[in-house]
Amino acid sequence: MYEQVAARYDEDRERFSIPRDHIVDELIGSHPAVRVLDLGCGTGRWLAGQREFFRDSRVTFLGADPSSAMLAEARAKGVVNLTRAQAEDLPLDEATIDYLACSYCFHHFSDKDRALEEIVRVLAPGGVVRMTNIEPTAAEGWWVYEFFPEAVAIDAARFWPPSRLAEALEAHGLTVEIRLDTGRAEIPASEALAEAERRVVSELALLGDRAYERGLAALRLAAEAPSATVTMTRSRLELTARRVSSGSGAA
Repeated sequence: MYEQVAARYDEDRERFSIPRDHIVDELIGSHPAVRVLDLGCGTGRWLAGQREFFRDSRVTFLGADPSSAMLAEARAKGVVNLTRAQAEDLPLDEATIDYLACSYCFHHFSDKDRALEEIVRVLAPGGVVRMTNIEPTAAEGWWVYEFFPEAVAIDAARFWPPSRLAEALEAHGLTVEIRLDTGRAEIPASEALAEAERRVVSELALLGDRAYERGLAALRLAAEAPSATVTMTRSRLELTARRVSSGSGAA
């Protein structure tokens, strides 16, 4: 789907700021040089933002994504060191990445077990993995689920529960911490309608056309009232996994 939506993918994300990454700061303090991989880097917004924050630091940023169209958008931002690759087959040597960021994309991986094997393979001793995503079970009431209820089953099939993801990484010898940030807010129905009409949200892109048009019609009807609102949920999962450094005496 991202080959088709790449040119308009950032339209719904430009209002979100990119903060300075605290894990990069942490690693700079203990490493002479830091190699960072954004796995599933998409249009390169995160990479472009971090490049500005750490321009004068010894940090090398790399990006990998399977979509050539998304990578083209990243290159247009001046992002370099990009590779077209699947998470299940990373063209990187073992133990060469100090920090691997994977934001809002793990659910897209076709072979999640294999992807985790690759993530662990390329992670250096003392390295950190940070996975950020939504947690569907904490997103009840989200306007996407309300107006497009078929999306609930789509996400149930794609997303791993946090406990399963943590157990899989711990089985590879990593220590895992999980944080879940939840909340609810009302947003104008017209704002949700504009996002739905762009159909960039993966839940909507994966819906059958009939289900999509049915939900869109209901959302358009709801948005006719000037003051109408819908629920926007915040269900942000952040998982941080660390690989024990070789100097600790661990295997």
